[in-house]
Amino acid sequence: MKIAGVDIGGTEIKYCVYDTDEPFSIDIVKRSPTHAEKGGMSVAENAMNLLSDAGHFDRVSISSAGQVNPKTGEIIYANENIPDYTGVQLGTLFSKRYNVPVAVENDVNAAILAEALCGAERLSDFVIGLTYGTGIGGAIVQDGKLFYGSSSSAGEFGHIITHAGGLDCVCGNQGCYEAYASTGALTRMAEKRFGKPLSGREIVSQCKDPGYASLINDWIDEVIYGLVTIVHIFNPRDLILGGGIMENDYIFTSVTKKLLDNIMTSYRNLNVRAAQFGNAAGLRGAIHLAQMTDS
Repeated sequence: MKIAGVDIGGTEIKYCVYDTDEPFSIDIVKRSPTHAEKGGMSVAENAMNLLSDAGHFDRVSISSAGQVNPKTGEIIYANENIPDYTGVQLGTLFSKRYNVPVAVENDVNAAILAEALCGAERLSDFVIGLTYGTGIGGAIVQDGKLFYGSSSSAGEFGHIITHAGGLDCVCGNQGCYEAYASTGALTRMAEKRFGKPLSGREIVSQCKDPGYASLINDWIDEVIYGLVTIVHIFNPRDLILGGGIMENDYIFTSVTKKLLDNIMTSYRNLNVRAAQFGNAAGLRGAIHLAQMTDS
């Protein structure tokens, strides 16, 4: 069986085709700009067109930005990073175009599932994962399966309140975790402090400079505020931290140490691990979900 895996992000869409009769590997076959500013239906059309030269495949499995109803393949909520994406029937559109079964999953859910089940180290039966980027995404994996909650939206850790009445968030609330602890928040903090736009990579590359180190440590404190809450609520055995910024050794090591120092002693059997699969994690998770559905 051949599975076409599609990953729809706010910046880029990519796909691969995996043959289940072959050893598992992910080679990104093709990628294209999302052109999110054109709106949700245009993004869906762009993603479908990307598969036009993929050759034969038996099913499609999609990892997408936004909250997803995995039973229907509908985008049930998306912020303005992809305008008018809410309500797009992604599963139905792909199914009608290609006449094959289609599975759709939230990109962070797919990525964390891949990290939990497909990594070099098989993790425990209860895993919490977060990704730090423009915002903060999260997922809960229990007994090898995603935990969805009552409306398929569990794991929105970026929208726990860490600063009551604080900064405005894209969700409409104030003081959300991602408004302070995302990589996007770090770059905003840096621009305010240094008076010029800087990427997350540029900021952490200066971590030995006292001025930048002070900024980074302030941001790490914000990361810890949310993580301490999450760990104390869920008591996971394994915690996965993803996003490009967590690939930096200084950031990951500092966050891990400070987290373990600030949770109660009885919670310190926690295994904190950096995500392994980078920008291929969503595709890996999507393909894994397709195989689970097939079984």
